[in-house]
Amino acid sequence: MFRYELLHTLWKLWKHPRAVRKDIVSFQNRKLRHLIRHAYNNVIYYRDLFDRAGIKPADIRTVNDLHIIPITEKNDLRACAAEDVLARGTHSDQLAALVTSGSSGRPFIVRRGRFEDHVINMFRIRALRQYGLRTRDRRTRVILGNVEGEKRETFLTHVRQALRVYRSYPVKCLQPARVICQSLEAMNPDVIEGYPS
Repeated sequence: MFRYELLHTLWKLWKHPRAVRKDIVSFQNRKLRHLIRHAYNNVIYYRDLFDRAGIKPADIRTVNDLHIIPITEKNDLRACAAEDVLARGTHSDQLAALVTSGSSGRPFIVRRGRFEDHVINMFRIRALRQYGLRTRDRRTRVILGNVEGEKRETFLTHVRQALRVYRSYPVKCLQPARVICQSLEAMNPDVIEGYPS
């Protein structure tokens, strides 16, 4: 079931720009139901949260039902052991640990698996294609954080780079402006992504 849902997500991902509103809402609600069932059945924190509130996965059918789930704040998750917030069978050493900037308070660690990285990247590429990105364009991403994190490249990333398809190169944004400009000149990108500031 889970693998089928993954394939369903990828298929719909590319169709949505041409989808009608009714189909998008149907997709959204289907994925919500799947997520809720998965969280309840596999993540200790969410099972406990739902049980304390007297909620069962079947109670959440559409986005209109989300209001019955108690709000979880970052501090609630910070207080949990890693195994309480990870799905059963998931090992934290197999996930990418992304640390937020902490601009709204303390930094927060978000963990993602490879499939999530691929889906998020596909959403980005789809959006960039709608803005005019071409398959062979060289992208430079002026990013916050450590370029070391970019080394968690997957086989698919290496294949894309080798085939010169949706190539992407990171530059740290916290460097002096002169260094950033030199990097951009050396890379000679077709597209530059970054923060407005």
